Amino acid sequence: MKRRKKTFLLLLILGLLMGGILLSIKAHAVWNDTWCKTKLKVIYFSMVFYFREHKKLPDYQVWYDLLIQEADVSKDCFICPTKKQKGNVGTYVINKDFDILWNMPPDCVFVFEGVSGWNQSGGKNEIRPLHHGGCHVLFSNGDIKFIKEKDFPNLIWKKEEIKDSGISSD
Repeated sequence: MKRRKKTFLLLLILGLLMGGILLSIKAHAVWNDTWCKTKLKVIYFSMVFYFREHKKLPDYQVWYDLLIQEADVSKDCFICPTKKQKGNVGTYVINKDFDILWNMPPDCVFVFEGVSGWNQSGGKNEIRPLHHGGCHVLFSNGDIKFIKEKDFPNLIWKKEEIKDSGISSD
């Protein structure tokens, strides 16, 4: 009888430890998602600020540098929390086909998670699933959505691609 109680207690303790570890892992993923969205929102508001000051978006070849210089954005703001980058390497990419005068449909990709580098600009070939099966995308209207990798082909990158995207978001 005592042996059964000890075995039960041991299994109970192991179960609680495993449950705690799983909750910790889930909480870390939620934290990364939330922090990533917050960084994208900072980038969006910095772009709005820059646009209001200059009547155009920053040059895509130096957009990180210009937002750091003129909108007081931290270098860390350009690195997704899922990546452990050091130095001048960011993970957010501006859509190279985005109209410099911000004259795009609301569901057009503006900034997305993608290939690492500094002052990155690109398109549908540079998007990467940095979070559990997808990535966060900042759209021209300021919305930030998690897009599943299977829905990457449905994203709108140019004015000419306006259509019902059929994207499912979480």
